Amino acid sequence: MDIPLLRRNRRRVPLLTLLLGFVALTVVVAALFRQETETKISSGFAVKRARCEGGDYLQMLQNDVESGYLYLRGGAAAKPKPKAAKKKAPSKSSKAAKPEKKKKPKLDPEAEKERKKKLAEKKKKEEKKKKNADKPRRPKSAFLCFLDKLRQDNKSKGKQVEAKDFISNGGKMWQEMTDAQKAPFEKISNKLKVEYTKELAAYQEKQSHTKAAKKPKRPLSAFMQFMNEFRNANDGKYSLTEMSKAGGEQWQSLNDKQKQKYNDLANSAKKKYDKDLESWSKLPDDE
Repeated sequence: MDIPLLRRNRRRVPLLTLLLGFVALTVVVAALFRQETETKISSGFAVKRARCEGGDYLQMLQNDVESGYLYLRGGAAAKPKPKAAKKKAPSKSSKAAKPEKKKKPKLDPEAEKERKKKLAEKKKKEEKKKKNADKPRRPKSAFLCFLDKLRQDNKSKGKQVEAKDFISNGGKMWQEMTDAQKAPFEKISNKLKVEYTKELAAYQEKQSHTKAAKKPKRPLSAFMQFMNEFRNANDGKYSLTEMSKAGGEQWQSLNDKQKQKYNDLANSAKKKYDKDLESWSKLPDDE
């Protein structure tokens, strides 16, 4: 055997063994590393699957697969798309705190007109009441005096009767009473009337010196000038409603020349009113 050849083969055997051992070790390390990576990815999928809801899981799974694929290849992991912020539904307490405004029902034109008319009448009554606050009130009738006495009796006995039933029962009792039983209440009513007459006379005397009482009255129109003449000429011939109807028909039958007389009377009254109104406006105001 050739000894130099043997020595040369002995040198190559250790090198080949080392090379094979290094390759085997690399394969084992790569396998372990890959197994560990796959375990982390699968555990991440499980956690995210438990946290996600509805259709978002499919999108998340796709993003994670792409990220894991790039990671295994040594590339940069793809960033998952941010979730859109969900709008919170209003709670029951917030709904209860803010009640919905009720829309007013639309009224038909006739009902709206009637409503405005009632409001105007109410406002007019309040203004009139405020204006006549010092005016004495009308005296009570004998029947109202009787109701006052009946109300006091029920109150002393502890009886509580509704207003509607109280007036109805009081009316029946009043009708069944004799003149002698009604006499005390008639006496009270007459006394109140005498006091009212005195107070009203004093009130009217006081009001006659105020500026408002001295304000001149508005002048009559041409038609009202004609109606005064027509009423004086036909006094006692017609009733109140028939007088107005007959006078209106007579006025419609007049021509412009016949109406000119009453137009002149109305114009002269208007001029006098304007002059008196100017003098009245210069009077000092009431204190």
